[in-house]
Amino acid sequence: MRALRLTLALLILGVSMPGQGAPDDEAAIVGTVWRLSRLIGIDPIEVARPGRYTLELLDEGGYRVRADCNRASGSYTLEGEGLTLAPGPATLAECGEGSHASRFLRLLGEVRSWGRDGERLVLTLASDTGSMEFAAAREVALPGTSWLVRGVNDGRQAVTSVLGGTALTAVFGAADGPLTGSAGCNGYTATYRVDGPGLSIGPAAATRRMCAEPEGVMEQEAAFLSALTTASTWRIEGERLQLRTGSGALAVDAVAAVTGRVTYRVRSALPPDAEVRVRLEDVSRADAPAILLGEQAFSVEGRQVPLPFEVVFDPADIDPRHSYSLRAQIEAADGRVLFRTTRTHPVITRDHPSFDVEVVLDPAPVASGR
Repeated sequence: MRALRLTLALLILGVSMPGQGAPDDEAAIVGTVWRLSRLIGIDPIEVARPGRYTLELLDEGGYRVRADCNRASGSYTLEGEGLTLAPGPATLAECGEGSHASRFLRLLGEVRSWGRDGERLVLTLASDTGSMEFAAAREVALPGTSWLVRGVNDGRQAVTSVLGGTALTAVFGAADGPLTGSAGCNGYTATYRVDGPGLSIGPAAATRRMCAEPEGVMEQEAAFLSALTTASTWRIEGERLQLRTGSGALAVDAVAAVTGRVTYRVRSALPPDAEVRVRLEDVSRADAPAILLGEQAFSVEGRQVPLPFEVVFDPADIDPRHSYSLRAQIEAADGRVLFRTTRTHPVITRDHPSFDVEVVLDPAPVASGR
């Protein structure tokens, strides 16, 4: 009966079942990044952030996986409609409350067959216990994207993290247009050209301001601008961009993120244990709830406004036709909302900024009875 229910569910979805016309061409699923949409069967789940749960089958018989904050790899066997995934190395970090990472990795080991319909892939689990439905990830082109730099090759065969209190950014303009951004102290502009996975970046022209703080900021700036010119290839995987040299060394490591400061105008000190929560949302549809694309939550730990934030997102979730906005609030330790956004803070698309966004909060109404 369970097998019948699963078969009927997949037929309703329009996905071919093994033995019922599923394609047997490896090219149908190999080489595509698949993002988990939902789990069907026992304890079904609609995945709120598919970009955090991905599977990619590689040409050489291996696969790689993102499971929330963890990464994994292994080998696969693909024979017609049959598919098995043998586990390999995996990180085992604790991803926090609400994560599906451990369950996702476990279910991958139970995959026995596959079926595809257009942009959907369904992997059927052993003993008809359920299935995993994926959608093909949208390929993200480098032109038109903005990145926050995490690490820079220092020219001495080491990739160093960006100094605290500095922000290095890379904004790739329209196809073969200018590359602009902040090098930590000065703004810069450079030419760039993309040729498939190949990339060339010309020498940067930068402003000539001198910054004394933090210590080493000017050396970091010089290393970053030099590293850009050594880039020979690019790859976007989820929210991450890596630029590599011709020899394969990592030149620049970056993420897609919206950055800025949370503040308010009234004269009021925050309690030391207050918590800030900033959400990046797709607000394109007035008749539907906003869609969460990214979130950061942190304790103020005694600090006062303005408070810096950084919300990481998957650029594959961004549609240039859509509207995106930031929403934020500050809560007391007992859960009371102290301050919250009451106005729109548009970002990313339609010439709105991605970096250095000021999010202004207003006092939250006092609940009756308090």
